[in-house]
Amino acid sequence: MRLALAQLNPLVGDLEGNGRRILAAADRARAAGAVLVLTPELSLWGYPPRDLLLRPALIRHQQQVLEDLAAACPADLAVLVGMAEPAGGGGHPGLYNALALVERGGWRVVCRKRLLPSYDVFDERRYFLPGDAPALLELPLGGRTWRLGLTICEDLWVAEDLLGGRPPGAADPIGDLADRRLDLLLNLSASPFGRQKGEVRQRLAARAAERVGAPVVYLNQVGGNDELVFDGASFVLDRSGRPLLRLACAAEDLALWEPEPGEEAAAPATPAPPAPDPWEQLLRVLVLGVRDYTGKCGFQRALLGLSGGIDSALVAVIATAALGPERVHALRMPSPFSSAGSLDDAAALAGRLGLQMSTLPIAPLMEAFAAALTPALGGHRWASPRRTCSRGSGAHC
Repeated sequence: MRLALAQLNPLVGDLEGNGRRILAAADRARAAGAVLVLTPELSLWGYPPRDLLLRPALIRHQQQVLEDLAAACPADLAVLVGMAEPAGGGGHPGLYNALALVERGGWRVVCRKRLLPSYDVFDERRYFLPGDAPALLELPLGGRTWRLGLTICEDLWVAEDLLGGRPPGAADPIGDLADRRLDLLLNLSASPFGRQKGEVRQRLAARAAERVGAPVVYLNQVGGNDELVFDGASFVLDRSGRPLLRLACAAEDLALWEPEPGEEAAAPATPAPPAPDPWEQLLRVLVLGVRDYTGKCGFQRALLGLSGGIDSALVAVIATAALGPERVHALRMPSPFSSAGSLDDAAALAGRLGLQMSTLPIAPLMEAFAAALTPALGGHRWASPRRTCSRGSGAHC
């Protein structure tokens, strides 16, 4: 059974567009010989959809998009799609965070998320009901039936010794699958980036592999959505917790993996880049966040102040990497407090990055501002500096 891990970058609320992204990944996967395609949590909506989930028209539209996906799905291929399942009954919340198995001509819900995070940036209990049963999917493929345990994001975060405990009475989705004789455990996620978070995910997945006695496939969303950035960095571990496959960090990716029945490990069908250095990973994520924020919000260009200091230099580098130098305009705004060195440094950086730069002295603006405030401040005015420090830093004494 050849799996395709489709690490996608969805646009929140764009059901049709996200459906096209999923279908394009399915077509690529089928051409490469895959029989099952995995997509991230809520891949049809993009994470987090927030109050878009409260719009009945969008919930109804989701039905049509899923039917269109089923009609266009390549033959002899199944796709796991993250979706919002109406619970019925008319109450609130009235949805499940669910996975649908989409095949040529039809689709069905096969998993409901059981642990709903409502801390930090998450507020899932506002929108979803928790699933109440473990999800086991049996797929007849390649002359045998594969037993796949299905979990969604937070369902994996249950190792008490790694997390510092869990709420009393909380469900244990991994423990409930431990005696189901799984061939694979799948976890489809939308987990935002955090420093050292990738290591925590892998340790949790390794613990889950040990508990269920099967390899673990962890697939994460990628992309920036407003203040959140999802780093992707999906992976496959064998049943002993050793990494077999790693997808790109901070980039869309599609990778293939082919497990063999009864084997602890199988080689990846396509190579993937190694895990980046932590500082490189942070830079990639920052660049991705800026690129997606501007692109998804429809901004065309960026204007930034360039002071010659470290902070603005870093911002300029990130903006240039995200948008390209032709879409970034730098602005020097020298004041009476600016040193010649800082102005030279700003010009040198703009030249290295290939940025167009303008200079707008702000001393007249400062004079006008001071004059307007002087009466309210009892006649005290700011004074222009008379000398700079001899330490060579450009700072004023």
